[in-house]
Amino acid sequence: MKHRDDSYDAHHTSRIHERIMAFAKGKGMSLQMMASPTHLLAESDHHGYNSCEHENMDDETPDIHQEYAIAKECNVHLRRNALHILANALDNIIRYCDDFPLLPRPPCDDVTTIEFLEKLGEDLAGATRPPMTSLGSAHESCYATKILRLISLYSNRGYTLVNEGVVGDPSRSINDLLDRARITGSISHRSLELEAQLAQSAIEGYDLDLSANA
Repeated sequence: MKHRDDSYDAHHTSRIHERIMAFAKGKGMSLQMMASPTHLLAESDHHGYNSCEHENMDDETPDIHQEYAIAKECNVHLRRNALHILANALDNIIRYCDDFPLLPRPPCDDVTTIEFLEKLGEDLAGATRPPMTSLGSAHESCYATKILRLISLYSNRGYTLVNEGVVGDPSRSINDLLDRARITGSISHRSLELEAQLAQSAIEGYDLDLSANA
């Protein structure tokens, strides 16, 4: 019987929720994972899009440049979709957990980490960017803002993490970043403005319709 490649298994046989969280945390797919023959290796940038610092990149063929651009764009869409799925999952758990009293609420430890909070903070910092290939924009900010609100409603640990969270360099509080997102949304992205208002209300402890089941 042919032996399977363990490195392949590590990338392709993870449970679906683990893959979604990996993308949400910015651990995007490399060219190798996309079965590319070019074998580009690089450090991850803001969202793990494998920012290319290959010293001989200028000497490579145009096909490699094109494949790299495709990989970056693919990772942007993968991460955006992952954030959307995660936001919907958290929202449904919070809304309907009381309807199933015999099922304990999942701990969701992965979303209450400093590492993930930093990533969401980076998304919020991109609220003023137009949609781009390799950087977060208002679209990611909108999902990140919703996820932050849901994390704060999910548990006491989540509330403390978001309410006291300070991220970035220079460091800024999550509430400051939410305020910036709200102002930006009021100018150009209505959904972002509304999500930021809801998130700020949630971390300030106000009663909201969406948090009634938290």
